[in-house]
Amino acid sequence: MYFPHRVWTGVGLIVLAGCVTFPDDDSLSAVRDSVDETLGKEVVYRHDEQELIARVDDMLADELTLDEAVRIGLLYNRNLQAQFEELGIARANVAEAAAIANPVFGFAVLRPSGGGSADLDFGLVQSFVSIVHRPSRKRLAESAYEASKLATTAAAISLAGEIEVAYRIVQTDLQLAEMLRQVVDATGVGYEAARRLYAAGNITRLDLNREHALYEQARLALDRAELQVLADREAMNRLMGLWGERVDWQIVDRLPPLPEDVGLVIPGDVERRIVETSLELQMRAHRIDAVAQPLGIADRSQLIPSLEAGVGFERDDGERSAGLIGSYEIPLFNQGQGRVAAAEADLMREQNEYWATGVELRSVARAAHQELLRAHVRATHARDVLVPLTTEIVNESQRQFNAMQIGVFELLNAKRQQIDAGVQYIETLRSYWIARSRLQQFLNGVMPDADPQASAMNFAFANSNEGGH
Repeated sequence: MYFPHRVWTGVGLIVLAGCVTFPDDDSLSAVRDSVDETLGKEVVYRHDEQELIARVDDMLADELTLDEAVRIGLLYNRNLQAQFEELGIARANVAEAAAIANPVFGFAVLRPSGGGSADLDFGLVQSFVSIVHRPSRKRLAESAYEASKLATTAAAISLAGEIEVAYRIVQTDLQLAEMLRQVVDATGVGYEAARRLYAAGNITRLDLNREHALYEQARLALDRAELQVLADREAMNRLMGLWGERVDWQIVDRLPPLPEDVGLVIPGDVERRIVETSLELQMRAHRIDAVAQPLGIADRSQLIPSLEAGVGFERDDGERSAGLIGSYEIPLFNQGQGRVAAAEADLMREQNEYWATGVELRSVARAAHQELLRAHVRATHARDVLVPLTTEIVNESQRQFNAMQIGVFELLNAKRQQIDAGVQYIETLRSYWIARSRLQQFLNGVMPDADPQASAMNFAFANSNEGGH
């Protein structure tokens, strides 16, 4: 078999042009830098398992802080690790898109039916359309790769926000459960006093049943609260990726005090900040670019249909011959109009969705900011007005009870109202911290999920006091 030197040189250039290596830069560096800049925390990928477990166990050894809970989730959550694998796939697709289609080698051995020597045909064909479209394919894959990096960054930031909300919810659960234990104690004392008074004939059976009902309602509310603690702890375990012996952590069981200033952003600055930092808008912008690339490919495809060229070799009756071979698609019936129209419609759809996302972001962000402001007002009112007022009522009721001007039931009812005011303050404080966390997620570039239904409970005993003594 013989190929002219010039033919081999041409084939070699085609093959070398199609050889692509994976980029040697760290594809996760942009994600790490963005997360570190936004959260001040580290994310890792394909880490040493034993070293990671040691780091997690060290953070779980004592009281788990919010910062440590977020760090554990960023290190140990397997869904986040799966998102990193998606990034690796996108990175590999860039290398794949940069590669030129392999040349096709064909041959035929034909032996005449009447005998004689066989005819040999060899051919090596390369698609030149693949070479022409290579830059467009590469830009398309690079756009998807950039979008994947943004998606991975958003996943890490979103996970951190979810863990913060979950942490605040568990803190609320623990405080509410503690308050309800006080309610159970108070209503238990009231019921025991009512039993003694009833036995002495000083109150009616109806009065006794009212105190008994309050006590049983408080016990049921406490049981629900303790179950809610367990459920919300498990939700937090899932976010952190913990299981087995590592789920028995303890946290600071008090919500932080209410700050005097709402903080975070200036009211008129919310929309601008959120639009500038939105990773969702950045991803959609990359999708617009990605959709625009096939449009260009479709346009050029009308001018350059399927064109293949290569070298061929033939031996016939001992005579050898070699030369160029090729094929060309004639755009007679399908000139690519459908592909162009579909690409144009796809581009317009992505552009409209980009603007719709911007409108939604602005609206939801304004609502989140207003919710934060109102939550701060409610918590401030509960702290500065409601709690002091019920405390003053209890103090005055105690003085009147000591002077034998009111009975024990009136005093116990006042104390239950004080505890109920404390529960309301805890709930308003929880609402503030959750609203603050949600708005912070917006400012960090991600849109949080729908407002989480924290473990707020409608305590039956709260309204039952109207019928008490």
